[in-house]
Parts: sequence; C-alpha cells; structure tokens
Amino acid sequence: MLVLEVAWSIAPHHRVSLQAMSDQIQIGGETRLMPNAFGFLANYETAWILGKGYLTGWAEGAYIMPAAYLNQKLAWVEKDKEGNITDYEYTHNYDFIGGYHMWGYNDSNGDIDYTGYAYGPDSIVFGVGATYGVPGLFSVDGSLKYIIHGMYGLGYRSIVATRNGNEAGKLFSLPIADAEHRIELLVNGSYTPVKGLELIGGIGFVQAWNHLTDKGKTFTDLQLHIGVSFDPVTMFSK
Repeated sequence: MLVLEVAWSIAPHHRVSLQAMSDQIQIGGETRLMPNAFGFLANYETAWILGKGYLTGWAEGAYIMPAAYLNQKLAWVEKDKEGNITDYEYTHNYDFIGGYHMWGYNDSNGDIDYTGYAYGPDSIVFGVGATYGVPGLFSVDGSLKYIIHGMYGLGYRSIVATRNGNEAGKLFSLPIADAEHRIELLVNGSYTPVKGLELIGGIGFVQAWNHLTDKGKTFTDLQLHIGVSFDPVTMFSK
C-alpha cells in the first residue's frame, strides 16, 4: 500500500492536508490481477487560543474505493480453449477485514475492523467537528458526519464474505440511491471539579436509510454514556 500526504499551513490557525492512497494500481496493458483500489481524503483544521481556553475545528471529506484493503490471492482463473487466461475470479472478499481468521466465515456477529480507513472501503464520508475547553477544567466536543456506504462498507460482514471480486472493481459497488446513507451526531464532554477527578459523558445519535444496503429499511439509535475517572496520585500529590 502506498500513501502520499501533503499538508500546508495556508495561514496562521489554518491547516489543510490531502491524502492519496493506492492499494492496487494497474496501468494499461498490464495483466489484471486485482481491481484497482484508491482512496482520497481532504482535511481542514483550525485552532485558536481564547482567553484561558482553546477552540479547535475541523472539516473532512473522504472517498475509498470498494477494493481497498483487498489482499486476497487469486482463487481461480478462466481460460479459453487454447489455454490462455481470459479472466480472474475471487471466491470471498473477507480479506478486506483485519483479523478475519478469528472472526468466522459466516458469523455476522463477529467483532471485526478494517486495517485502514476507519469507515472501511466503498465509502464516501463528509464530516465537521469542533472542540472547546479550558485545560484542567472542562472540555466539550461535537461532530457531525454524513456517510454513504456500498455493499463493502464498514459493518456489512455477511455481504462482504459472500461477494466475488468483480463487483469490488467498480468505483462504487452500488448506485448511490441504493447505498446506505447514514448521519452520525456525537457530543462529548468532561469536567474536572477537583484535581485528579474527572466526570465524563456523551450522547450519540445515528440515523440510517437503506440500512445495510437494504432498500427502504431505516435504522435509528440513540446512545448515552457517563463515567468517572479517578487518579489518586494526581489528587493527593503536592
């Protein structure tokens, strides 16, 4: 895998970075062993000091082709009557997924993840976020993401495991209208009433359409987390 990143501080407090990734690339006339696989990401960041506090923000867009992170060997080939190779095929594409040997071939409940971009292959992602805080006192951060997933997107375990490699060679495995569309909203906060004691909490909301690329199916989820972090060494140190 080849990744090229370029970053530029375009002005004080403003930074832009671009990434381009190639997992498989074949030029004209080259024997086709695996589908071409590219990924692109653009990110903008800003940071400011406001009195005793700080404010940061970011915006990001990414596109990852379906065949990204595919490290599978050829399963079999097609030959003509003279024995010349005419096409290559793959049996299963669960090699998109890291740790699949511990996952189980048809187990849709396995705890898996991709080896590269957090949202996996076959994805288009747009996101914005911001954080405000005062060191040692509190912080609040939030993010909003809009994600489009084809059949090879993050979480589509059983679908990925039973598809052949031809569909992975497309720019996007499904028409955009048939892909899953998802909104993720996250808000987190922390508060330190005394040194060494931190109260944390957050809320997350997810709304999906064409859930798991099932046309017309919707999915809604609301989650809340709260917690306490206690560091006795910090609390009782002079």
